[in-house]
Amino acid sequence: SNWLYYKAQVEWAISSKGLIGHLTGLDVKPEDPSAGKDSSWKPTAMEQKLVNEYPEKLQQWAKDDRYVKQVITVSLPESLFLRVLKEETVKSVWGVLTDLFQNRSHIIVIDLGRKLHESHCAEKGDVHAHFDKMCALHEQLATLGQKALEKQPLQPVHQPAQTILFNSGASHHMSSYHSKFLDYKPIIPKPITTADNHTFHAIGKGDLAIS
Repeated sequence: SNWLYYKAQVEWAISSKGLIGHLTGLDVKPEDPSAGKDSSWKPTAMEQKLVNEYPEKLQQWAKDDRYVKQVITVSLPESLFLRVLKEETVKSVWGVLTDLFQNRSHIIVIDLGRKLHESHCAEKGDVHAHFDKMCALHEQLATLGQKALEKQPLQPVHQPAQTILFNSGASHHMSSYHSKFLDYKPIIPKPITTADNHTFHAIGKGDLAIS
């Protein structure tokens, strides 16, 4: 499953109820004001008020924590549910899941980014299929968080000779060679229809060095 997508869904659902503090750990379990006090303790009026309010506050906190746990675990497979079953608080449940999947998603982002970077259309290959493949990779990266990819340096790779033809009368030009751009920037995929009614998608823009 897509961890970042799942994480965003959970955070949105919990935030809508005003309970995000249970997830982050900022909304901690209420402490018993009388804990550690002996029989000689004589609470002040304010302390007595806190003692009287404690059972209700604890009950409400526990109810909210159970609700957030349900939001988190309702879509988990059995194997993952069993791993967090003994965790006492939402914060600890979320910590286990984050440790399991945060780094894994990061690795997937790097792998997809490398595939996109190394992708090229073979000589006499199907250009439309190539652009569709690049578009699919780009969309997968978008769902995983494109910014994570941008932080990773991509290693140069050896590619076969690449030839790009330009029409001097055209105002815009296209290239399938991502690595040739001097300042490539991803864009929202835009459909482009060719003269033979085939459609492919532009997924980035930038400047090319012409030599």
